Amino acid sequence: METLIIGGSGQLGSELLKIIPQSIGTFRNNNSGGIILDLIDTRSIRKLIVGLKPKVIINTAALTNVDLCEKDKKSAYTINAHAVREITMAAEDLGAYLVHVSTDYVFDGADGNYDEDAIQNPINYYGLSKLLGDSHACTYDNSLVIRTSGVFGLKGNFPRFVLDSLKNNKGINVVNSYYSPIHARMLARQMKIVMERKHTGILNIASERVSRLELANRICDIFDLNKELINEASESSLNWVARRPKDSSLNIDRSLSILGKGYSSIDANIKMMGEE
Repeated sequence: METLIIGGSGQLGSELLKIIPQSIGTFRNNNSGGIILDLIDTRSIRKLIVGLKPKVIINTAALTNVDLCEKDKKSAYTINAHAVREITMAAEDLGAYLVHVSTDYVFDGADGNYDEDAIQNPINYYGLSKLLGDSHACTYDNSLVIRTSGVFGLKGNFPRFVLDSLKNNKGINVVNSYYSPIHARMLARQMKIVMERKHTGILNIASERVSRLELANRICDIFDLNKELINEASESSLNWVARRPKDSSLNIDRSLSILGKGYSSIDANIKMMGEE
């Protein structure tokens, strides 16, 4: 086996499995034809990976529900931090190339436009648990931490919620915060390029900066939907458990110099939802 993709059933993992040759994914159950791996069982992770002997390990798995992480800190820490430590040690045992997917939520959102060297200061437990996982991955010289933002695809994400709601003529409330959302298929394609070149360190791969309100309006423009269904809302009105960054947008100058500008277009990423 060349490449092990941890989190094969997720939006990003499933896209990577489609385009990376000689790859196999891990899944929490045996319904998907891959390798069964439950990251909650941290004692099994290192042994399983070392036994498979992959040359490349890509960790796309995470507990990403921000409010759930705030309520269940134990599971968030286990999956987002402790499991990454075990994965990193397995990569070191094998001398494998490790790629770990991180998040813009390691930043507090006070400034935005965060580059790869920006100081991390998470304001919720999801961000903290991911930062702890990043720190484990970064201890290994042959690792690449991909920091991204608002990955979206078929389900369970803000752009899809907007599209599905407006198609059904349902009004939506949108907080006007900023980020750098990217479609899972677009992210997978760019990751494949940088992995083939064996980049290491930290690299931001995301789209251009956009507010959630502007993103919702662009979705309306592209899919000819009713903008009057979009209502601006305050964060407090949505009854979130965890705080969210006001502006977690990422500076992507470094990845643009490697990959070119085409991938970062918000409209290009939105249009991918129409291809699913």
